Amino acid sequence: MRFSFEKKLNLFFTGICSAIIVVGIITYSKNKSAIIADNWVKHTSTVINVLENLLLSNIDIVTDTKEFLVHYNFTILAPLESSKSLAISEFADLKRLTADNPIQQLRIDSLGLLQDRQIKFSERNIQQRKGNDFVTGVEMSAVFQEMNQIDDIRNLIERIQLTENKLLKERKEVYLNNFNAFNTSIYIFYSSIFLLLIIVFWIIRYNIKKRKEISDSLQESLTAVSLYKNELENQSKAISRSNSIAEFDLDGTILSANTNFLNLFGYALEEIKGKNHSIFLTQEQIRSNGSPEFWKQLNDGNFHRGEFERKNKAGETIWIQGSFNPIFNSAGKLVKVLQVVTDITEQVTSVKEIYDYKTELEQQEIKTSRSNAIAEFNAEGNITKANQNFLTLFGYTLEEIKGKHHTILLTEEQAGSASHIDFQKQIEAFKFKISEFERKKKEGESIWVQGTYNPIYDAEGKLVKVIKIIY
Repeated sequence: MRFSFEKKLNLFFTGICSAIIVVGIITYSKNKSAIIADNWVKHTSTVINVLENLLLSNIDIVTDTKEFLVHYNFTILAPLESSKSLAISEFADLKRLTADNPIQQLRIDSLGLLQDRQIKFSERNIQQRKGNDFVTGVEMSAVFQEMNQIDDIRNLIERIQLTENKLLKERKEVYLNNFNAFNTSIYIFYSSIFLLLIIVFWIIRYNIKKRKEISDSLQESLTAVSLYKNELENQSKAISRSNSIAEFDLDGTILSANTNFLNLFGYALEEIKGKNHSIFLTQEQIRSNGSPEFWKQLNDGNFHRGEFERKNKAGETIWIQGSFNPIFNSAGKLVKVLQVVTDITEQVTSVKEIYDYKTELEQQEIKTSRSNAIAEFNAEGNITKANQNFLTLFGYTLEEIKGKHHTILLTEEQAGSASHIDFQKQIEAFKFKISEFERKKKEGESIWVQGTYNPIYDAEGKLVKVIKIIY
């Protein structure tokens, strides 16, 4: 499968970006690991430093106590108390800092017991020195020297320090490894960035020409769009001049209307703006409550076209023909409804009058058909219809005469006469005139009838049929 240049470029660019992301994640991970390892190194160094301070504090306790016993100098008690407080504080820090090491905790608990004994032994000797003047300071100092536990404390602290030093060495190695890995990943990361920049630079150069071509094409498109926009605006103006246009909110609230619309309904814009579309409905339409469903369909984006009965400001009925058009914005969201209509009141009124006239004619025809014999002929004189009175009069059934020529009703003398050869000329001679005619029944019997031939013409004056009425 072959890939286009653009697709290859996209795949390569995606690969480089993915590699940079992976290297970045690795770099972050190694940096985080190095920071954690460095924190552990600092932590262990702090523990060792606390151990050293703790040993020094205990040595100060022994030294200050011995000095007080020998010299009985009360100024020495203040540094002694400071050393005791520092020793207790340093021990608490040591206990907290080694909470992650159960083995060290056991040793530190033992160290705590030794330190407590040392402090209590020191306090007991000081109290004894204060209350026993007969005991010399040298004697008490000798006893104190023999029974103090500083060597045990020193040995235990050295054992704890040994373990911590071992941990410190291991943690420094972990830190160095993570730091080296972090440096390596940083080199790879920046190399990837540099490679990506080269690719981007090449892409930019490659696309300069393409962008120029696109720019030229876009300019042509903009020119075409501008022309199309002008054409649309001209069309819109033309539509607005010849149609009645109004805009509605999605709930049927009137937003705007052109002059044709306002003139059609007899309102000013200020009278209807902000009002609901229902002000144009008839009372019957309002009672039927069809408007909400109508607007619901428009809100669903459905286009609606047809003929509508409406009411103008004066309360008069008018008829309009047109459409309700849902309008969407660039994001595809329905924002309003545009109504474009024309006034067809005159046409509807004319159609209604024609319909009423037609109905009246049909009623008259029915009455005429009941009391007269009637038949219809096409322009060539062929029989197309006949009522029962006509069929009974001539003794035929409709199937026997339908499609037959008018001459079957004539006598032999009339059928052979030149005056009956051209049916249309005959009709012209007798149209709209009540005359008496001799005709022939099915059995050949001659009969006389009185009636008229009534030609029917189309809009161009062409004969389309003839209605014969016999009274």
